[in-house]
Amino acid sequence: MDTANQDNRLWTRCGTFFCNAWPARWRRAEAGLLVFGALVFSIIYLCQLNLIATYAVNVPYWDEWENLREGNLSSELSWSWLIARHNEHRIVLTKLLTWVLFRCNGWDLVVQQIVNYMIFGVLLVSLIFWAWTACERRVPLGLWFLLGLFLLAPTNHENHLWGFQSQIHFALLFLVIAVFFLFHTSACWCRIFVGTTAAVLGMYSFSSGAISALIVVLVFAVVKLSVFFRCGRSRQDLLHTFFVVSVVGLAFALWLVGYETPAHHPDLTWPHQRLFWDFLSNSVSLGFGFDNVSGGYGIAILVFLAVPLVVLLGRNRWLPDCRGGAILAFSGAILASLASIALGRAGGFPLHLSKASRYFEISSPLIVVIAVAWCLVLRKRPKPLYTLMAVYFMSVGTAFVNNWDFRIVYEAESRFRQQTVQCIEAYYSGRGDANCHRSYANPINEQLDRAQRLNLSFYRDIERSE
Repeated sequence: MDTANQDNRLWTRCGTFFCNAWPARWRRAEAGLLVFGALVFSIIYLCQLNLIATYAVNVPYWDEWENLREGNLSSELSWSWLIARHNEHRIVLTKLLTWVLFRCNGWDLVVQQIVNYMIFGVLLVSLIFWAWTACERRVPLGLWFLLGLFLLAPTNHENHLWGFQSQIHFALLFLVIAVFFLFHTSACWCRIFVGTTAAVLGMYSFSSGAISALIVVLVFAVVKLSVFFRCGRSRQDLLHTFFVVSVVGLAFALWLVGYETPAHHPDLTWPHQRLFWDFLSNSVSLGFGFDNVSGGYGIAILVFLAVPLVVLLGRNRWLPDCRGGAILAFSGAILASLASIALGRAGGFPLHLSKASRYFEISSPLIVVIAVAWCLVLRKRPKPLYTLMAVYFMSVGTAFVNNWDFRIVYEAESRFRQQTVQCIEAYYSGRGDANCHRSYANPINEQLDRAQRLNLSFYRDIERSE
């Protein structure tokens, strides 16, 4: 009897040891993975920052020359210039950043490109944190950092070497913030206010921000109203919905004031035309590392996204809850933004433009969104979840295998900008006509004269070099 009691006590102690030791080992492994993932992510991010600082050229590029037209950039901040449209966009925050740099250092465009990349870094960290929390922290944070590595690919070089493209960073950053706060499982007025403000700021950062805000608010209203009518929740859900819809709706109405389709844009390509879907599917696949023109990859990605969305909606009687609503809003906002690009570009430009570097940043967050969607589907089945995540990571990694030659793309872009510097030098020395086609389609003599009067940073650099 004593021997039996001793055996029982021994087994009890062993069981207690393993029950206590296994979580501790898991926590240590998770902490190690976090250190590894964050370290690799930081190294690649900082190496690319160094390359940007090395190859950045202090000279405006394409749309940035518009800031130097009369009545735009000046020592006094012009409200009319700040909110005025740039083509179909309102880029208030990008213009404000430009004005601040003008006041601080005469608009040093190298500094603007570095600040632009830092904003991109904030966007990526915010996206990773959202994914970790949206997945109920079932997947270690370190794995999300490793998945975020693909968004650091130099495919996005155009947006990194063009400070003007901070508009895209801002729009996506505010999309992440809006989804995070509006679809939080514990709603309160503070979160509602922050999410609504983010949606409005995204709207006035870039045109896709306006589209994203409308999609997010639509899904938010469906989620809140379905919860209210199905579960009999308090009137606060209705008040939240009324507040968000009213504020964002008013902001969008003001955004539309004075809207005109730019005269130089081609006719719209509607979804009943095959060109629209070819352009859209290729834009989607670009974000997953597929550089070659082929619609099949994009269609496969859309199917892989649709499956978990259907499962999540089906589990909830085809009405989204907060978690499913966040995935639906995020993916819907990205796809609607890409669809708007296809709508305006597919008919007047060759199909390979769908692989333009600037579109990579809009579609690449789908890498993370799809992972979160499958995580929610398999959240109670850890073994299939981790197996799928491993296969998914390797599949995306295979598509990106040839997309990591940072130096070549940055060197090539830097050479183009240096040709613009030579063109400007020739104009200021009286030997050129300011037809700098590498930098702008039209002569920029008026902008260069105004840059001289404003004593801008790039003008001072050219003067010193002479």
